[in-house]
Amino acid sequence: MKRVLVLCIVLIAATTAPMLAQEMTIEAPSGAQALGVCDHVHVIDGSSACAIGHIERKLQIGEATQVVQLDGRDYAVNWTGPGFYLEGGLVIQASGDVESINGQQWLEVAPQSGRTHSSSHWNDVDGNGALSLADSIVIDGQTLRVKDVRLQARVSPLLQ
Repeated sequence: MKRVLVLCIVLIAATTAPMLAQEMTIEAPSGAQALGVCDHVHVIDGSSACAIGHIERKLQIGEATQVVQLDGRDYAVNWTGPGFYLEGGLVIQASGDVESINGQQWLEVAPQSGRTHSSSHWNDVDGNGALSLADSIVIDGQTLRVKDVRLQARVSPLLQ
């Protein structure tokens, strides 16, 4: 019985780990406010390759779960929000709801997908109360200016 249980756990881990590792970020062009049908998006999958995808269908399933079809494949939408392009090539997303930028945890999208960072302070240059273009933020002790803000979504492939 124990061997069967261990085998089941190993099989579950082996089949779900690749799905978790396949999460990728898609992003709208600079200035876009939504990701819609027939939009072309930049696909950031954690590799050094850069790709463009085509959104073919977006649906709402229930209230919280969203599915987007990208190049003929369905993906679960895990998170949507702004992606911040900072000086020096760092691209980050908030690691959850942004209550305060001071002390916020950030997920690195590029150049090394998956690393985490924290912010200690920010300078709201335009006074709008949100991190935006031309503001600066202190990430891991280094002050970096925001060069671009793009709508991003983290997605994972659905089994088909």
